[in-house]
Amino acid sequence: MSIRNLCCQEASAIFSFCIDAKELIELGLSTPEGNTTHLSRLRALTFLRGLCRDQWAVSTRLTDLLDIKYLDTVLIVREMDQVQVDRITDSWSQSPRGDAIPGLIWALCSDERKPVRMAGLRLASEATWLGCQRLVKAPSTSA
Repeated sequence: MSIRNLCCQEASAIFSFCIDAKELIELGLSTPEGNTTHLSRLRALTFLRGLCRDQWAVSTRLTDLLDIKYLDTVLIVREMDQVQVDRITDSWSQSPRGDAIPGLIWALCSDERKPVRMAGLRLASEATWLGCQRLVKAPSTSA
């Protein structure tokens, strides 16, 4: 399913978890002078999101890039039934691993089956909550 056809929540999850500097550069959206600050990345992602909404070709290119990047996970998820999808998302919730989450979120949220996409949203929500909790509980580096 094209990123252009996803609901706002699904698209937000994908833009938050799945798109990194490599995709931004491949789409011609590298930040000025290699600037990798959070703010410049956020601006580039916001701009890209608008392009995906307004330009079919950009959304198709980004969908293709993410399908290729996460191909192994996409193929596995496409073969799963709903019980297997629920089992894998429950398993991740019990033992979260950051390296698995981007591919799993893309595969789930871009699946044609609505219940699978809903499982992807639940997973993205849990990962976001976990990340926020870790950020809040992290020791401060300021004096």
